[in-house]
Amino acid sequence: MQPNYGTGITVAVTNGASAPGSPPQAQIQVSGDDATWRDYGTPLVGDTTANSLNTWAVDVAKHWMYARVIFFGHTTNPVTVAVEAQAATGL
Repeated sequence: MQPNYGTGITVAVTNGASAPGSPPQAQIQVSGDDATWRDYGTPLVGDTTANSLNTWAVDVAKHWMYARVIFFGHTTNPVTVAVEAQAATGL
């Protein structure tokens, strides 16, 4: 990311036709130097319903230079994940 006025991150998790054994989760992490990472907020927790779509929109404060999303927690059955980030570079 480049210096900006904040970044909006959209996270989506879609469960397959066979529901996962435990809910899929996503954790946004931020860093100022791309070496030391910290959790930004609490994990985003999906559900265990077959074919469901869970989405979240999170605003990341402008003073963070880097952001990433880590997915974890689902077991036994596949899920599809997607992330989109948009930075405001002008007002």
